[in-house]
Amino acid sequence: MNKLLIVFFLNIIISLCTFGEPVKISMWVHEVDTQEGKFYKKIVEEFNKLNKNVRVELTSIPGKDYEDKLNIAFAEGRLPDIITV
Repeated sequence: MNKLLIVFFLNIIISLCTFGEPVKISMWVHEVDTQEGKFYKKIVEEFNKLNKNVRVELTSIPGKDYEDKLNIAFAEGRLPDIITV
């Protein structure tokens, strides 16, 4: 379900960013060494190949640190554009 929501939101972002300057989107995921992480990495790579005006920058965060980093980023007002939960 989460994977479908991410694809849905990425499609919305694409439609909004097809004109003008290239756009960078930050995305945080749990470790990319997991099956889920590998899925996100593959999706982002394909997305970046197909969309030249929108670039998703994937950041992999170890599972045990993920929640802490999200909380700190939230408190500092610097959350990424997309997170996985």
